[in-house]
Amino acid sequence: MAVAILWLAASAPGAEAGDRPQGERVLRNACAGITGPGYWIEKLSDRDPDTRARAAQALGEMRDRTAVPALVQALRDANPNVRIAAVRALGRLGPGASAATPVLRQMLAEEDRRLRDEVSRSLEKIAPASPK
Repeated sequence: MAVAILWLAASAPGAEAGDRPQGERVLRNACAGITGPGYWIEKLSDRDPDTRARAAQALGEMRDRTAVPALVQALRDANPNVRIAAVRALGRLGPGASAATPVLRQMLAEEDRRLRDEVSRSLEKIAPASPK
């Protein structure tokens, strides 16, 4: 998990040459132990879609089931990258994200093929088909 958080911090908006303070803030927070799901759940509401997507990624890496309701809400985000990140995060939670199954099944009708493919993969991890 620590490696994922460091990667997320290093790739955070502002972590590039332009504005390092944001990336450094994320890294400081991660190193200070402010990496619980609450911090990342809050970031799912950030105005920057890249930050929201990275927050969903972090929650997936943490595999904390308490994040499921927030990730389900992120499935309705206007930004497709945030939605895909939330779908992937739910998939990483596996059966612990079973509460998201109805919403994910509805998303199989989405026009965006990339999104539908991610939903299918995540559903397989959350509720694997039983062997026949």
